[in-house]
Amino acid sequence: MSSKLCVLYRIILPIYPLWDLIANLNNANLNETDLSNANLNGTELSETNINLAIVNQRTLIDKKWRLVKEITVHRGADKDFSEVDLSKVNLSGTNLSEAIFTRANLSGNNLSKTYLSRANLSKTFLRKANFESAYLSGTDLSEANLSEADFRKANLRGANLDNTNVA
Repeated sequence: MSSKLCVLYRIILPIYPLWDLIANLNNANLNETDLSNANLNGTELSETNINLAIVNQRTLIDKKWRLVKEITVHRGADKDFSEVDLSKVNLSGTNLSEAIFTRANLSGNNLSKTYLSRANLSKTFLRKANFESAYLSGTDLSEANLSEADFRKANLRGANLDNTNVA
């Protein structure tokens, strides 16, 4: 998919705006795709892997997805993401140790192999989040909604699970 997308940008974009061609990129793998100067405003990117995609200041992309790029490229460790909507985002393998996500919406996220040691996920909406093989040692998950979340092979040693919703 990404090689076809690169060709699309190089050949067609000078003639047609991107939003007329592509409106739904859900579940796409855009790693290493050059999105420089592209207009992705309003494009559906849920569960899309943009971790290694190339964007620049002229890339038009919704605020949510620019934040995802910031988190995955510059690391989200020690940063405050309280009350943000990061639902249906792919943050797999990202270092989010000691990050604060209080009252954030992380539902449907791919957080597999993510390092969340001592992160604050209290009162966070994590319904259907994928934590497979994630490192959650010392993480505060108190009062979080963990219904249908996947914790297979996750390290929860010392995590605070007080008053979590797992139903």
